Parts: sequence; structure tokens; C-alpha cells
Amino acid sequence: MIDDFAKLIREKYGMAKARIIANSLFDLVDPYNRCVKHRNVDSSGKTFYALANGNFQEFMRRPIIKSNIVHYISQQGSSSYTGYLSLMLDSNSNTALKLLSIFDYITYEVEGGEEPEIFIRLNDPDKVRNIVMGNMFYSNSYVTKAKQKHDRDVAVLLKFFNELENDEERWDYIEDYFLGHDVLIDMEPVARKTVKMSKSVDKEHSYPTNMYKEWDDLKSFFDDSEHPILQKMNEFEIPIPEYLETTIKKSDEGRDILMSWPSKDTLICQQDTSNRTLEYFGRKGWHAYRIYEIDYENIKADMVKVSLD
Repeated sequence: MIDDFAKLIREKYGMAKARIIANSLFDLVDPYNRCVKHRNVDSSGKTFYALANGNFQEFMRRPIIKSNIVHYISQQGSSSYTGYLSLMLDSNSNTALKLLSIFDYITYEVEGGEEPEIFIRLNDPDKVRNIVMGNMFYSNSYVTKAKQKHDRDVAVLLKFFNELENDEERWDYIEDYFLGHDVLIDMEPVARKTVKMSKSVDKEHSYPTNMYKEWDDLKSFFDDSEHPILQKMNEFEIPIPEYLETTIKKSDEGRDILMSWPSKDTLICQQDTSNRTLEYFGRKGWHAYRIYEIDYENIKADMVKVSLD
């Protein structure tokens, strides 16, 4: 039945869109199959069904006619509408919005609620498949930065509740925090312990770049605003990194690393990487730079120095 319906509307919507409509429509309009009647079973055992068209048409019209949101939109007379939708008290609007959406009459977004929906459009399914299979690297700077902020907020609160011993320390901590000081920086100097970066990299969870030959090959992994930096690296004849998105064993600090040369103890981090994280790398004897604060001469020297050693 679904395949037959998709074939009927494919001329208007194209086969891909027709299949989406066909697979969604019957569950939306008649989730309990009240409009479906049994037809027959063929020799192969396959069962065919037919719709009671009058009932199905009424079931399809009902949520749209009774929807409060559709009523408000009609009264507004404008191309957009923003309002509160109670999914518990107005199930007709929930169904109506989905019906109108799959036929491209409207687009809508639900924020909050008990069952919020996220609509994802895949412009290139092959690229998504390659990412899932591990054949292509993907990172999202917004998600990465959101996680970094969350982790830092947790660390600030944990230090406040677990490490401060009296009210005086707590008030000083609060004052420093609201004055913009980095309250996570340890005040006492920490001993430097040199560790080879190549031994600290979790290779199974880091993205190797051995399949790429030129800096231009890496542009798709960076924002357009960062492409001039890659060009500058190329001009200084700095070799392409050995890894992107490098994970450090038994440490959360690696979440800031954009690219790294573990054999050279050198890495480049996100621009909003904290001083505390850079100091952590420094204590291990690694050369760490924020992406917009790169000293190209120093990085080139780092490469040569280690090679000579």
C-alpha cells in the first residue's frame, strides 16, 4: 500500500520525497489502522490492503481543521507565526504541523516541550556514511566549545565545593571569579615533568593525517577564517600535522587540540584554550600554541630541533 501510494505521487514530489511522505502519512493520520480494510492474500503469502477513502480523508482533515495553531496562523495573515504549543492539550496541532510539513506547506521548529523534534537535512548522504564508517574526519567547533564550557563550569564548581576550606577562601574565590580571573590556575608552581608526546597520544581515538599530502588537503576540516593560517604554515614549509583532534591518554586536556606533531612534541589548540591547559602541556615539555597566536618561526624551529636531535 505504501509503495503504491509513493508511485502515485512521485511525479509531483520525486521518488525520494514521495517515499518520505508515504512512510509518514499513514502513521500520522491513522496510527491505529481504522481506515484500512483487508483485501486479499496472493499466492506468495503477501497481504494486500485497501483504504476506506472517505474515512481516511476525514481523518486527514480533522487535525488540521481543529488545530489551534493552524487557526492562529490563518488569522494572522503573515508568513510566520511564533507561539506556545502545549503538546499534551493540543495533539491536533502537533499532528497538523507534521502533516503540513511533510507536504512542504510549512516549516516549523519546536523549542522545549516534552517531545521536542529536531529535523535534519542530509545534503550529502555519502559524506555522512563515510564519517560514520571512519573514512572521513568530522568535527563541529560549536559542539566542541559547548563541551569545553560545560567541563570548565563543572571544574569551577567542584573546586569551590571540594577544595576550599573556609569562608574566607570561598569569598576570595567568588571575588576572583567575578573579576574575570582564572580561578582554576593553581597558585603554587608545579614541577615540570618531561614526557614524550608520542607516548601520550591515544592513537585509536585520534585522527591521523597520513593519507593527506598537502596543507590544502586539510582545508575542509577548518573554518574558512582559519584557511589563511594553513596557507601560512605552507609558506613556512612546516610539514602537515601528524594528527587532527588529538586525544591524550588519561587526560581531558586533549579536547582542545586541533592538530599535533607528537614526534616533535608540538601542538596547536583552539583559540579559547585556557592558560591552565597550556601550562599543563608546557609542564610536559610540549610546545603548545593557540591557533591565532602561532609563532611560525618557532614552530619551524621546533621541527628542525627535534629532527637534529
